[in-house]
Amino acid sequence: MYLMKVRPSPIQGGDLVMRPKDSGLGFHYGTGLSNGMIRDKMPNVGPAVQSLDRFGAGKPVTIVRFNRAPEEKAMVEHRALTNPNTNYTWEKGNCEHDMTYAQYGVEFSPTAEKVTWGIVAGVALLPCKALSEIA
Repeated sequence: MYLMKVRPSPIQGGDLVMRPKDSGLGFHYGTGLSNGMIRDKMPNVGPAVQSLDRFGAGKPVTIVRFNRAPEEKAMVEHRALTNPNTNYTWEKGNCEHDMTYAQYGVEFSPTAEKVTWGIVAGVALLPCKALSEIA
């Protein structure tokens, strides 16, 4: 018989946790739980609770710890675990939406907003480009 020493997780309830996405474009977000685990949302998986090592997937992880009262940390954790939007969609239910709901009580993804507006602007400019080529 042998004993395996396990290091304690640096994750605390209410932490904002992030790492670079596999694509290298942007970040993957999660919310720290008081048991040292991380709640996040991923495509083809949906909401998940996982360890820091699994969340990090071999990439550097950044932990943002806000100066909050214990009650506030508990509220963030509660929202993380009870978010009613369990379906993953890139534009309305991604990891950033999930994290902002837990942290602030409102689902929002600045990344999805920027990309959506970029697509809208690009589509709006297509007729202008076509007209300039005709002239």
